Amino acid sequence: SVVGTVFSGTVNIQGLFFVDDDVLFQNAQVFMEAGAEIIVQNGSTLDIENSSFTACNGVMWRSITAGNGATVRIWDSFMDDAESLVSALDGSALWVDGTQFHNNRVAISIPDSGGTYNSVACWVSNSTFYSAGPMPLPYPGQGTAVGAQGYAAVDVHKTTLEFTGGNNIIHSLSNGLVGHRSDMTISDCRFLNIQPDAAYTLAGNGAAIYANGSGSYSYLKQTGYGTTGTPSFEGCRWGIYTEYMNVYSTDNHMTGMGTAYRVERSGYREVDILNNEVYTHFHGMELRSNDGAAHILVQYNDITFGDAECTLCRGYSAILVTEGNYVAPDSRILNNTIHFMNAPNSRFGIALTAADAWLVAGNMLWMVDNANNRTGVQLQGCRRTEVSCNAISSSATSYPIAAQAAIRNMMGSDVLISCNEMDKTANGILFNFVAAAFGQHRHHRSAVNEGQSVV
Repeated sequence: SVVGTVFSGTVNIQGLFFVDDDVLFQNAQVFMEAGAEIIVQNGSTLDIENSSFTACNGVMWRSITAGNGATVRIWDSFMDDAESLVSALDGSALWVDGTQFHNNRVAISIPDSGGTYNSVACWVSNSTFYSAGPMPLPYPGQGTAVGAQGYAAVDVHKTTLEFTGGNNIIHSLSNGLVGHRSDMTISDCRFLNIQPDAAYTLAGNGAAIYANGSGSYSYLKQTGYGTTGTPSFEGCRWGIYTEYMNVYSTDNHMTGMGTAYRVERSGYREVDILNNEVYTHFHGMELRSNDGAAHILVQYNDITFGDAECTLCRGYSAILVTEGNYVAPDSRILNNTIHFMNAPNSRFGIALTAADAWLVAGNMLWMVDNANNRTGVQLQGCRRTEVSCNAISSSATSYPIAAQAAIRNMMGSDVLISCNEMDKTANGILFNFVAAAFGQHRHHRSAVNEGQSVV
């Protein structure tokens, strides 16, 4: 029926509301019935200004769906309680400013249409995304799980997301920004208290930024506020968690984190993690199964790590690399500063397992307790890896752990260890098991602890 194009005051929407003209909600209090949906059709614009959208009777509504050729603009409003508050389809445009998104399962989504690419213009600035208090109940027939907090602020598929509008805050959700086979550029955004909700099964559940580029060569480019002052990430289980992605991340201050970075399966891709200051309870940075990566550089990061309880593991590392001895021709860990904690699980500074042709150089590693901090740089089953010109020191109060070492090599082949400075650890360089071909073709020169042997 014809109901007009400008709405204010109290409005109730049931079922499907098709927008086939330019429609404005201005100074409106809108109540959405269970499962209700607003569908903005081709060539039409939906404007929402200084209004609120909330669920009736604590039951979720479906979405505002922007079809091909449609435009949705929201500013200075409160948008609550939807399954997917704005669902932007291929060919649509979304503009948001100064708006709060509260207790939505997903605030903004670009769903997988089954095609090869979704072209959506999306601009978001000065907005807040969060959960607080009980989530609304699923509407009858809803096929998505709803936990104690929202799934994500943004969830996009096969698109290019420019989340660079500025002054956006995402907090108290299970995930922050989620991308699938999408190019993502993110800046000027804060992530706080992103913790996993068991209702959701995402591999990186609990990540401020999760990106999976499986089947593509998608990229994530992320820039923070700098290494001092306002943290870009605070109190999250994961900071950035990626799979099959090109990654460039720089200038972040991360505090109270579980793990700052986890980068997996970036074979044939490029990874740069640069100039960040992070404080983590578990591992600082995890690089897993990136065999054959075209380029990996972890440089100029300041990492404090490992004070969480770890009853079933061997302890945490500031930088952890695990591979399968498939060469990564340009993989480097350079010029990082690593601070151990006086905690039982703050154990390994830089730990590499089955890494081929990596370079670990120019790093400074500061141990603080010889009973808890086990190894500065550890190589396990590595091949052709070089450890050069690092400075590693400890507290020297005592040497209660005979296996402690500044540098430890276990079953490595053709490893070069040279030009390192070590002080006040139980051992300087410690070799365990077979070290095939060591010393036959390469030379090493290292400082030795006072009163200790090199082996």
